[in-house]
Amino acid sequence: MPKLEANKLLNQTVELYQNCLTYSDSGVVSCEMGNLQFRTYFCRPDQYQFEWSSTIAGVTGKGGIYSLDGTKAISILDEEKEEISLALAIAGATGVSLGVAPITAHLLMPNLFQPGQYQSHIMKGSYERIEDDDSGIKLRTNWRENCWITIVLDRSTMALREIVEVFTPTLKEKQRGVEALERLQAPEVEAVRDLLFVEDKSTPIVISYNHIEFNL
Repeated sequence: MPKLEANKLLNQTVELYQNCLTYSDSGVVSCEMGNLQFRTYFCRPDQYQFEWSSTIAGVTGKGGIYSLDGTKAISILDEEKEEISLALAIAGATGVSLGVAPITAHLLMPNLFQPGQYQSHIMKGSYERIEDDDSGIKLRTNWRENCWITIVLDRSTMALREIVEVFTPTLKEKQRGVEALERLQAPEVEAVRDLLFVEDKSTPIVISYNHIEFNL
């Protein structure tokens, strides 16, 4: 019964985002490497903006995605600007935005992406309702063997309030991460290398939506 109830609640959340006329948010992503501030603006049929600034392992960065129409966008990463498809711009911002870029974009514009591509956390796994408290309705899923996701929904609107992803990387996944950072000559590679053989260390990422507005 809890899974059926959770699915019903999540369907209400999906309908809220897919049927709204306008949407805006601002929030923060926090993890052990640093933090990121973001904000989103969306107006149907094709106005979309997503901006972020971050400090990760002591390195600052910023970027933005600004739609030109329903399919194209200007993507800005630090000082580099390019015109690409809106879907690719959002996909390309996944890593640098600590995973937050595709979440509401997928809920607001599901037809922009291929089936199964860059899905919102709501689509990842079968959720169960675990508790209600002052922060909202909490749902949780064991998305993968080494990854738990908890979603907090606003009790009155069913909007996303918080997403907590707790990931315990395997040694092989850590090694791949170090190799990728080495290729990029990333400054945080040494910090990641220090964690390489701490196999049971979980790395939580918390996405908090501090201000949300809908026009239905």
